[in-house]
Amino acid sequence: MTPGRLLKRLIIAEALVQGSSIAAVARHLGASRSWVSREANAPETRPLFSALLERHAESITQRINNAFTTLDTPWRPQSYSGTKHEPGKFPITGAGRRGC
Repeated sequence: MTPGRLLKRLIIAEALVQGSSIAAVARHLGASRSWVSREANAPETRPLFSALLERHAESITQRINNAFTTLDTPWRPQSYSGTKHEPGKFPITGAGRRGC
């Protein structure tokens, strides 16, 4: 494998670990989505993913914990000051109101 191809695989793996899509990586590299997908799923690329995931393990764990905390937080509707309307009916707004 050429050094250039290895570098592209490293770029692909890093971008995917950071959450980019195959299409975004393909646009960035000026390559087809098919080629980027094949390179990302190649057996030779798996050790790169493993090394990158180990390097980012702490931040990944923190993000997962933050997501679970957010999901466990009860949803509270916001109150909108100055706007009173009946539930199920939308308030009439804008300059084109009649009869006001």
